[in-house]
Amino acid sequence: IIESNSAASTGGQVNITGNEINLTSQSQTTATGTLGGGEILIGKSNNNSSLTQVNAKKVNIDKGATVDVSATKNGNGGVIQVWSEQATVVAGSLYAKGGLLSGNGGTIDTSSAGKVSYGTGLIVDTTAPKGKIGNWITDPLEITIDQTAALVISNALKTTNVTLDATLSSCGGFGSCVQSSVPTISFLAGADIFSQNQLTSLSLNAVGGSININNNITAGAVYAVAQ
Repeated sequence: IIESNSAASTGGQVNITGNEINLTSQSQTTATGTLGGGEILIGKSNNNSSLTQVNAKKVNIDKGATVDVSATKNGNGGVIQVWSEQATVVAGSLYAKGGLLSGNGGTIDTSSAGKVSYGTGLIVDTTAPKGKIGNWITDPLEITIDQTAALVISNALKTTNVTLDATLSSCGGFGSCVQSSVPTISFLAGADIFSQNQLTSLSLNAVGGSININNNITAGAVYAVAQ
């Protein structure tokens, strides 16, 4: 158990660094707060977006592991950033919920300069009972959405907005991912995405590249930009 919680203010900050990081199924890493969520960085030394701040080769978050930066009463959910140089595997429960009485959901970023894989048991929750739902971001340069990845996205859209951003400087995300100078997002045939939650959205960003859709997408809102 690693915690930096507050019963009187905002949650604190937790930094987990190392060459290989493994959060096991019974682990709990929390930075919750009565007035707002805190910040948990896994595989990074600070929240700078530069890959020079990434110090973990591999990060693994097992099914059953909990990472929580929620606001417990008032305020916004916090920030979770998970980064690696080679491989990130996420199958646990990630929470950045807004306060029960006020506040918006927070931000969860799961990335890698190599490959990111998501287990079917993955839970991502940035809901806010009295505010706006937060966002789950992944930022590859080239990404292919297969049926398994589509199921993960569909489940996530029940409790968070999802953003696939292929314009950032790392490679990671759902399905397969390779380094490329041209931002590309591709949905394979049969990789249908379905969500009945009218309050969440799926955003696809491949500015300067292309988005190839060969599937059905049903969500509260879908935004796609490729110019």
